[in-house]
Amino acid sequence: MADNPKAAWPKTPDGTTDWQYVFEDPTAGFIPLIARAQSTDALKMIATVILQKLFSRKNDVDELHLHLAHLGSIIEAGGNIEGMAAQINTLMRKVKNERIEKARVYVERKKAGAAIDRRSGLLWRISKLLEPRVLVPLGGLVVLALSGLIYMVLQSAVGTGTSISDAVVELDQAKKQAAKDAEQASLPPSDTQQPAPEAKPILVLFQSVRWPQVAQFTTDRPQYYSVVLSVKNWEQKVEICRRLPAVMDRFYSSFSDVMPPNRPARDAEIDALEKDIVGAINTILPESYVTEAAVARYGTREFRISPRPPYCSSPSN
Repeated sequence: MADNPKAAWPKTPDGTTDWQYVFEDPTAGFIPLIARAQSTDALKMIATVILQKLFSRKNDVDELHLHLAHLGSIIEAGGNIEGMAAQINTLMRKVKNERIEKARVYVERKKAGAAIDRRSGLLWRISKLLEPRVLVPLGGLVVLALSGLIYMVLQSAVGTGTSISDAVVELDQAKKQAAKDAEQASLPPSDTQQPAPEAKPILVLFQSVRWPQVAQFTTDRPQYYSVVLSVKNWEQKVEICRRLPAVMDRFYSSFSDVMPPNRPARDAEIDALEKDIVGAINTILPESYVTEAAVARYGTREFRISPRPPYCSSPSN
């Protein structure tokens, strides 16, 4: 890890570092690496090296010292190594979420700058079209085209045996009929009308959740689960994706509170997990956007995930 430069870290399609992979990858991620430490000294050394690697720039010195002080307080407090590793991983996930948010803001600003450049180019082209040497001939062509169109319409009306006065009468009748139809449409619906069907909920898919994150024994195999949230509209879906790091943390917190770490979960435990996830996610949103959560094991028909970054999408069908 110490020899791996930042430039070699995995990237997302938008060119930023894939922090979710860097921190959470079961094989090479920082957090699983910390969980595998066998002694307090190893735990402190691994965490220190990770923080120094993350905060290696000159303007990161103050923030690095702050995190190292936090790390030192965890180690000095003592306790079992699993408890200390859990506290350090909480610190690491805070750093991860900050990095993910910074990357998102960077990408949004980059896209906004490109959009401004495109609009500037378009306005430049429009201004060229509005110059007098272009606009005057173009206006003459438009007038000629309109004159020809009016002449063709009048000729068509006369040629089919319809006088201009008859055409005006028909037009007046059409206007009256349109006004009548608009008046009917504005009336309140009758009791016999069927109520409008409820809109289908929008599903939000995420990256798979690995549980347990760290196996107690080397022979244990973790399970992979999908979590699908249901919301009422697209704006609520966008708001959830904006808070993706916090949402994933709530997933893992709910799994930790409800799911057994050393055996497959029972159906009743899955049901309890779904209810816990709904409450946990709604606590970080302005309102209770999430109406339902569905958790499915890998290998079942219900297992659905978002396979590509940013790992927050809705199914196309």
